[in-house]
Amino acid sequence: MFFLFVRPAKDKNKPWGVVYDSVTKQPIDPAVVTIAVHESGVGEFKQSRITDIEGRFSFLVTPGRYVITVEKTHYLFPSKIIKGETDGKYKNVYHGEVIEVENPYIINLNIPMDPEGFDWNQSIKPSVGNATILYLRENARNILLLTGFTLMVIAYFLSQNGWYLGIGSLYAFNALFWKIQKEQQLWGTVSYRITGELLPRVTVKAIRKPSNITVGTTTTDLLGRYFLLLSKGKYTIQVERQEKGKGLEILKQIENVEVAKDKEVIDFDIGI
Repeated sequence: MFFLFVRPAKDKNKPWGVVYDSVTKQPIDPAVVTIAVHESGVGEFKQSRITDIEGRFSFLVTPGRYVITVEKTHYLFPSKIIKGETDGKYKNVYHGEVIEVENPYIINLNIPMDPEGFDWNQSIKPSVGNATILYLRENARNILLLTGFTLMVIAYFLSQNGWYLGIGSLYAFNALFWKIQKEQQLWGTVSYRITGELLPRVTVKAIRKPSNITVGTTTTDLLGRYFLLLSKGKYTIQVERQEKGKGLEILKQIENVEVAKDKEVIDFDIGI
């Protein structure tokens, strides 16, 4: 039995994983991703997600052991083509191992699937072919900053000119500032505004405007935490609770929540 020990998602740039084609490297949508609690070799149902158009998914889980399965017509999981832990721009690649979670964690593993037969939805996407090229394209800023810093340090040691050391410091400061800018809170909480008591097992929905279609649903965990991954657009965030004998109770509605391309995680605290 193989175990995959995961680190907190805050160590990664993006708090979500991607299901992708092992050959073309393009994201796969829609794929059904299911995470289950793994106890004594048996996986009990936990929760499922459907990947968005960019192949993205995420789960907020508590400490424990988990397994993930992925389903998509004309595709096979786990991949037999991709064997390693990295695949070009895709890091932390998952192959069906048991996931050992020691702290509250957002699952942001990348999952390759092998094509089996023709899939029209995937066929209209352009083939990337070389994932390394895509990785270099998406990390151009970091590569330029690291290259500039390295050249300035080398120039300083060769010439002992403090000017080069000053320029190198600017490169380092720029890289640090960019990293801080990219970091984001991993989850929000739902609580009573007056007492501060956290609300577990309530539903948080994202309703897209103006179509009023529910595009994201999650349930707070025992510590009242939730996490929603959405595409760019305008939403209503609704908190609701289902109780026996009382039916559905809407606890809170937050209108006109804007989701930008560079901030696609709904993670603010909600007071009831």
